[in-house]
Amino acid sequence: MVALSTHVPASYQVAQFGPFRLDFRSCELFKDGTRVRVQDHCVQILMILLEKPGEVVTREELRQRLWHSQTFVDFDQGLNTAMMRLRHALEDTVDLPKFIETLPRHGYRFTASVTFSNGMSESRMENPDAGQEASGMAQGLLTQDHPATERWRGADRRWRRTGMIAVGVVVVLLLAIGLNWGRLRALLLHAQPSVQVPTLAILPFDSLSNDPAQDFLAESMTEQLITELGQSQGLRVVSRGGVMQFSGKHLPLEAVAKNLHAEHIFEGSISESGDRLRVTANLYQVATRKHLWAETYETESREGFSPQREIARDIAQKIQAKLSPH
Repeated sequence: MVALSTHVPASYQVAQFGPFRLDFRSCELFKDGTRVRVQDHCVQILMILLEKPGEVVTREELRQRLWHSQTFVDFDQGLNTAMMRLRHALEDTVDLPKFIETLPRHGYRFTASVTFSNGMSESRMENPDAGQEASGMAQGLLTQDHPATERWRGADRRWRRTGMIAVGVVVVLLLAIGLNWGRLRALLLHAQPSVQVPTLAILPFDSLSNDPAQDFLAESMTEQLITELGQSQGLRVVSRGGVMQFSGKHLPLEAVAKNLHAEHIFEGSISESGDRLRVTANLYQVATRKHLWAETYETESREGFSPQREIARDIAQKIQAKLSPH
């Protein structure tokens, strides 16, 4: 990996697009103020695309700026994996892109509106589809902070308004309980017992290849499946940080389940040979040592098509069907 040389003027240190903010100084990506975990080479690709929003950045240009041809043999696979991880971080898709458009076998284009700033001034790049071409950055108006006294007054008014609303809610709730409106008191005093939610640990996918590029596929597949199942209301999924400690280790399922406080364990493997992608999936119930479900997926892997996402969604649906109450 070579050092990134960005053409964005040094005076512009921050790029804002949608809910995301990219800090050129620290090479960090944020969403609504919260840092997004993404690898350095993915951030570098995003910085290159933001140098000229609305214009095509070819795959060859990315190769020349980010990869040494002598040290990275499978550039295509590495770039495809990096773009997949970047889109995942931006919650973007190939089919309906919000930020990055793919030109199959040619390159990529950043299509969303982006605002560059340095904390004092800003310059806005509009999406060409909105009627303006991204041909350069125009100097914006100087923004100034409000006086401190005005900020404190505004905060004080907000706190007062919030306090009045909270008091009103408490009064209404007490009245409702006292008068037993709509049997509310009975419902609060005789609440139904909570439903036991099963806990699932998704162990890191095993990469069945010695190619380091395919390690990205295994890690990405693990993240996608955790994300898909994490949205289920009837299932508790162990976080990625909890399961990654078992990456590359083959311990007894009972020991893993005890460590993660999980009743169910998922194991899978992934391998890629040429254009063929093969994924295996296995679901176990630890207490009974029962093999609940298993399946093998084989499909094509090519630029502009992400079979991993579709496979992860199908696996998530099958697991939800197996573990949901009947």
